[in-house]
Amino acid sequence: MLKLVLIALEILKRIQQSRRTIKVTETYQSQCSGITYQDALSKYEELKKSKKHWLMISNLKKALPANITNLKWANNPNEIKNEYFLIINEKWINLKKIKSSNITTYLIEKEQKVKAKCLEEEPDAFKRTLKLKVEPYTRQFQFKILHNIVATNSILHKWKIVSIPAFSYCQIQRETVDHLLYECIPVRELWRKIQDWWNATVKPPKNLKLGNKEKKYGIENKSQEDILLNILLIETRISIFKNREKYHIPEITQIISKLRTRKDVEKQTKIFKMNYEKRWSPLQDKI
Repeated sequence: MLKLVLIALEILKRIQQSRRTIKVTETYQSQCSGITYQDALSKYEELKKSKKHWLMISNLKKALPANITNLKWANNPNEIKNEYFLIINEKWINLKKIKSSNITTYLIEKEQKVKAKCLEEEPDAFKRTLKLKVEPYTRQFQFKILHNIVATNSILHKWKIVSIPAFSYCQIQRETVDHLLYECIPVRELWRKIQDWWNATVKPPKNLKLGNKEKKYGIENKSQEDILLNILLIETRISIFKNREKYHIPEITQIISKLRTRKDVEKQTKIFKMNYEKRWSPLQDKI
């Protein structure tokens, strides 16, 4: 035991090897006037998890300030600890050196890129959603899809909210907006059922065929049938998103039931009461 104490004192007595020195506690000021914290901290980090050298650890801890012993040891003594960085324009930038205006500009540019991509794929996607005249939640959910800001598992995993970024249904691929809406096999099967139900119930002049664009953005509003179909498609997207918590794909009966509830609510709402018959005429007495 005495040997361990002598070793600890020997470490503390080393002559300065760099410009940085620290003051030791009064207990050790008689043994040494100044020590390099690199050597003491290096030894402390090496032994602090070992119960065998508890006395040496105790002596080293007394010689080092609390804020130093809490830092992680690095080979470079001048390295700044606890720094945070942000990737902006594919470069890591220290948050202490960045201005809030730079972050704001970056976020605005990023949003514009997402919006530009959406408008490139479907130019009328935003106007189409506004023409549906639906309640705020449904409209905002569709806008989140258009802006690519739906809180999928891929995003929640980055935020440390969920443990894995995998899709809740297949548990294989990363859950992105595209995988959520049309790439996953169980989701594609649900869209096929929706397509078959619409063709059998409404019996449009031309059979409906849903592609990836239609599953994500909807179809052009040319008639009352198209408006109701877009509402049905949004209800399907919402059901797919919400049922992730249950880990199984929603049933088509569940989606039709929500569409029926929406129809009954609009019948009692003054805003839709005047145009109710015309609005729901393609599905009147069919749901």
